[in-house]
Amino acid sequence: MSHLRSFWQFIRSHKYIVTLLLFAAYLAFVDDNSLVSRYERWQENSSLQDDIDHYRALYEAETARIDALDNDPTELERVARECYYMQRDDEDVYVVVSTDNDSTSHEATL
Repeated sequence: MSHLRSFWQFIRSHKYIVTLLLFAAYLAFVDDNSLVSRYERWQENSSLQDDIDHYRALYEAETARIDALDNDPTELERVARECYYMQRDDEDVYVVVSTDNDSTSHEATL
């Protein structure tokens, strides 16, 4: 019984420190802004920032490609000939299509 009495005596004499410690423990582990939830949000933020950097690099590459198509007629001709099978008046274009029966090998090469 004396241990219980000394415990309450300690609580009464240090009530502000005990209250502050309980409040800090509540904020650290129970609250919506606890350390665990803050760490999870930090990880999600880092992941999203990596995605932003990736898509920004893709955007810059595609912007450079579009600028090249706008400013360089030979690049425009190259794309038209490769992607749309366009040809000059004095030439023939032959499209070679592979006739593999194994569709998985064709998908793997894509």
